[in-house]
Amino acid sequence: MDRDRAGFIEVCPAPDEFEHMAQVMFEEKSVPASFNPELSDLERKQLFTAPFVANIQKSLTHRCFFTATKGNYMGIGPCCSKPGDIAVILYGCNVALILRPLGSRFELIGDAYVHGIMNGELVENTVDKDTRMFEMC
Repeated sequence: MDRDRAGFIEVCPAPDEFEHMAQVMFEEKSVPASFNPELSDLERKQLFTAPFVANIQKSLTHRCFFTATKGNYMGIGPCCSKPGDIAVILYGCNVALILRPLGSRFELIGDAYVHGIMNGELVENTVDKDTRMFEMC
C-alpha cells in the first residue's frame, strides 16, 4: 500500500502528498486554498484526491480484507485467501506473506498488508520461541 501504482511507473514509497490527500478524504484537512480556487469545493476535493483514489483502486483490485485470530491484526491480502491461511513475516522480506498449510509444507498465496506489523514491530517483539521454519512448495 505504500506505493503509487496508478501510473505506468510504480513509485515506492508513495509520494508524500498522499498523506495530505488521505487527510482531505477523511475530512481531517482541507484542500489547499491555492489549489484550483475557481472550482467548487466538491470539485476541488475530487480533483485534489484523484491520484490517491486511483492508487487505492489499483492497489485493492483482487484483494480482500482479513482479520487475524492471533494478535487481533487486520489487513488486506489476496482475494483467494481462505480461513486457515496464515500471515507471516519472513526475515529479509519487506512485506507480509499469506501462506496456506499443505500438510507439513506451505503454499505461497501472495503478499499482504497487515496493519501494525509492516514496519518491523512484529520482529522487534519476537522471541526465539515465536520463530518458525517453513518449507515452501
